[in-house]
Amino acid sequence: MTGRHGASTTAMLAAALLVSCASTPSNSERAWAAGDLASAKAAYELTLANPKEPAHDLALLRLAIIQLATEDGVHGEDSARAFLDELLASFPQSPQRFEARTLVAFIDARAAARKRVAELEEQATRLADQVRTQQTSGKAKDSQLEKLTSRQAECQTELRRVRLELDQLKRIDLQRRP
Repeated sequence: MTGRHGASTTAMLAAALLVSCASTPSNSERAWAAGDLASAKAAYELTLANPKEPAHDLALLRLAIIQLATEDGVHGEDSARAFLDELLASFPQSPQRFEARTLVAFIDARAAARKRVAELEEQATRLADQVRTQQTSGKAKDSQLEKLTSRQAECQTELRRVRLELDQLKRIDLQRRP
């Protein structure tokens, strides 16, 4: 029975195996779905290490998300950004590119907000020092002191606004975490 009937059976078995493989999630996807980020990270790193493995773009995206979810601050964002940049450069037609671009924009917005907070904190500190100097020296004119105090209040208001934005970005980041 290895003739025509045997070849048909072999083709059917091969098709069934392919369907079975396609519908069976990989170890990385099972770990991802279970929320086991450490195991998912290890499995996605193995995917990237094996050039014959498909879905390198998905692995890069998931590794970026894992970095954002597990690493605090700039280090996690830098690591995530590296994965996303590789995904966008290596897989320009990937279905993951929209989410990668969205995450890059999010990372950039958080970095800009952190930078602005630091600038405003520095400026507020300098202005507070100037106010104290003017107050203690007794040489300040009332109008200069009022301007500095007003500017300090403006900086404090701006600082509160930017911190609120940063907190909102952080909440968005926490909502995106698996």
